[in-house]
Order: sequence, then structure tokens, then C-alpha cells
Amino acid sequence: LFSGTTAIGSNDNWSSASNVAEISAAAASAGAFAFTAGSRDAALLITLGAGNYTASVSGVANTTGTALVEIYVVP
Repeated sequence: LFSGTTAIGSNDNWSSASNVAEISAAAASAGAFAFTAGSRDAALLITLGAGNYTASVSGVANTTGTALVEIYVVP
């Protein structure tokens, strides 16, 4: 996740994040689908101020494929 050219967040494996419980609770609160325990999905839970941001997706070791990016406002 970028603000301009500054990286402000990244994740390659949500289940190894330090805030797994918070990510799970926020996803449920926002109506997002639940991640399977131990899955390698990427997820960030971050508080952002007003502004423009860019979400960038890349494959492991620069591989290619299809990605789905979802952004939720958590109540």
C-alpha cells in the first residue's frame, strides 16, 4: 500500500501478521469473507487519513496471475 511513492503497508501472509485476531474481527465487521486459518492470503488492517492511496499487487518471485483487491471501511 502506497501513499505517493512511500510504502505504508505490505503483507504476504495474513496468518503470520501480528494482528490476526484484529484482521479477522474487522473482516467480519465489514461483511468481508473470512480467511481460512493458515491460508496465504494477503491482508492489511490500517487506519488511513483522507488522501490518495495506491494498492499494488505482485506475485511471489515476480510471478504473474490474477488478483482480487477489496477495500473495506470498517465500522
